[in-house]
Amino acid sequence: MSELFAGYLWILHSEDALLLGLIIFSSGIGIGAAVIQVNSILTRQANDAATSVVTWMLLFAFSLSAIYYLWHASVNAILPLLIGTLALSSVAGLAVSLNARRRLAEVAAARRRPSDERLLQDYQVLRTASELRRRLRLARQQR
Repeated sequence: MSELFAGYLWILHSEDALLLGLIIFSSGIGIGAAVIQVNSILTRQANDAATSVVTWMLLFAFSLSAIYYLWHASVNAILPLLIGTLALSSVAGLAVSLNARRRLAEVAAARRRPSDERLLQDYQVLRTASELRRRLRLARQQR
C-alpha cells in the first residue's frame, strides 16, 4: 500500500505535475458541472440552465488547449483522448444550456403576449360587467 502511495507521490515530482493537477481539477469541474446540469434537467424538466453557458465555454476552451498541449508534448495518446471526452461533454453541456435558455426566452415571450382565448375571456368578462352596470343604472332610474 505504501509503495502505491509512494508511486503517486513520485508523480508530483515530475515535470508534468502541474499539468496533471490541472487536468484532474478541470475534470472535477467538468464532472461537477455535468452532474449539476443533469440534476437540473431531471428535477426541473430542463426549464432552466443550472450552469452557465460561460462555464461550458471555458471548460471547452481549456479542454482544447490541454488536448493540443498533450498531443504534442506526450507520447501517450490516452491522455489527449481522455481530455477529448471532457471536451465532448462540455460541448454537450453547452448545447443543453443554450437549448434551455432558448426555451426560457420562448416562455418569457409567451407570458408577455396573452393568447387569443385569454383576450376573448377578458372581453367577455368586461362585456358582462358593462351589461350588469347598464341594468343597475336602468333599475335605479325606474325607482
